[in-house]
Amino acid sequence: MLLLPKDLAGHFCEGRRDDIVHGPLGEVLLLLVRVDDPNGKLVTALEAAMKVVDARLADSGSSTNTLLIGSKTPSSRRGAAKKEDPEKLRAALEAGTHFLVVLTKRNTGRDSLTSRVWVGRSPASDIVLKHWSVSQRHAWLNCDDSGAYFVGDNDSKNGTRVNGRKILGQELVDIDPGDTVAFGDVTAVMCRAKTLREAIDLAR
Repeated sequence: MLLLPKDLAGHFCEGRRDDIVHGPLGEVLLLLVRVDDPNGKLVTALEAAMKVVDARLADSGSSTNTLLIGSKTPSSRRGAAKKEDPEKLRAALEAGTHFLVVLTKRNTGRDSLTSRVWVGRSPASDIVLKHWSVSQRHAWLNCDDSGAYFVGDNDSKNGTRVNGRKILGQELVDIDPGDTVAFGDVTAVMCRAKTLREAIDLAR
């Protein structure tokens, strides 16, 4: 099951399918956050934080590419990028409820000079995870100049894991669409909007 923020639902309706499959909107990076209670605090906080993103996606042209960290060409320094698997993503969606989060910064007035996308329990985080296992400033994600995506742990109490592997100390771990990131006990799958659209089509 997939929960869409009310302000973003229109971007994934059938009428905009071609915009996602063939247009720039399809390259937008998403986190699909696993949630146990569709009406719980975790979903409520994510919904509130995502309200500021709708205006950024209103124009799916070039301006989208300057606002989302998923806009750069994947790096070649790690070899060929892993191919996303819509079937695998569809299976993950069927296994539990997920909330769609756009991987972008919010205009919170804090950390305005850094491109880091902060994840944590604090309301000032870019991605707010209201869960007991998540620290106030738990971790952060970013994209380097070559277009490689990575995540770092902010000395969180319960750690951050990528595909089950715990991030140690100040280590920065590369991530690609299709990878699973766990912030404490909250897991999320990173994917592109295009792949999510394809996974939704497969479920029909």
